[in-house]
Amino acid sequence: MIDHASCGRCLTARPLTFRSLFHFGKWFAPGAVLLLIPKCPLCIVGYAAMISGVGLSISAAANVRIALIVVSCAGLGYAILRSIIRLRQGFPFRLVQ
Repeated sequence: MIDHASCGRCLTARPLTFRSLFHFGKWFAPGAVLLLIPKCPLCIVGYAAMISGVGLSISAAANVRIALIVVSCAGLGYAILRSIIRLRQGFPFRLVQ
């Protein structure tokens, strides 16, 4: 097996590809949603009315808020678990040789 340092593969910059953008988006999207989610349901009602023209009740907006938090946490948890599994399997590199 060839060591990456000996072949020079790690020393060259990788081009920006769809896969690298998708990998960045898997981390960025759930974090951004968690960061930007409003604390009060009335703000969600206002955002929904501005963006889509749909009126929501306060209880529905509270449920949407909780659902967004749960889905974003699940997405971040999935991304963290995938990263841990990849590091344990040695993909894309091995930490200990």
